[in-house]
Amino acid sequence: MQILESKLERDCVEWAGSIGYPSFKIQKKKGWPDRGFLMGNERVIFVEFKRENEVPGELQDHIHKMLSDLDYEVWVIDNKEYFENVLLNNCP
Repeated sequence: MQILESKLERDCVEWAGSIGYPSFKIQKKKGWPDRGFLMGNERVIFVEFKRENEVPGELQDHIHKMLSDLDYEVWVIDNKEYFENVLLNNCP
């Protein structure tokens, strides 16, 4: 059974908070990633949560590229293990 995007997001946000990385929800911004995570040292990474094997749409790709061009990291996450690896390998 495939995990819902909302449950994946909740689980990841809870886990990140438990190790000291707070997040903020980006609401009502069509195409923008779901959340930003505060990584310390004035660093923010953006995360788009998706169901397993789902990909961002055209507008999302455009916004992700714009953020990347501004030197922000944007990650598309479809499972908790990948999310944990991203955070643990990108922490200051």
